[in-house]
Amino acid sequence: MNKRFKEIRLKYKISQQEMSKILDIAQSHISKIENQGSSTTNETIEKFYKYFGIEETIYLISGEHIKFNENSEIEQLFNQLNDEYKAVAKYKIKELIKEQESENNKGKSSGYGQKDLRTS
Repeated sequence: MNKRFKEIRLKYKISQQEMSKILDIAQSHISKIENQGSSTTNETIEKFYKYFGIEETIYLISGEHIKFNENSEIEQLFNQLNDEYKAVAKYKIKELIKEQESENNKGKSSGYGQKDLRTS
C-alpha cells in the first residue's frame, strides 16, 4: 500500500504536508505510510480515494485495477490552466466548499448546489 499511496500523491504533485491537510492527519503519519508501511484508518483511505477520484478502491491494497477519472470535464479544464491559475482555482473551489458547508450548517442553501453550473 505504501508505494501506491506515494505514487498517486506524486502523480498529482502534492507534498506530504498538503496531503496531511487533505486527509486531516499528521505529516509524520503520511511519511510513515509511505516509507515504513504503517497502516491507517478506513476513513483516511476513503478520503484519499475521494480526493483523487479513484474508482477502484482495491488498488491501494492489492495494486490491481486502478482507474483515475482523468477524462472528467473538471480535470480537463483544470489541466488547461498554468500553475498560477491552478492555485487560484484550488483556492476558489475551497472557498465555495466552505460557503456550502456554512450554508448547510445554517439549514439554508445559497443556490449553488441547486444550479446546473455546466451550462457555460
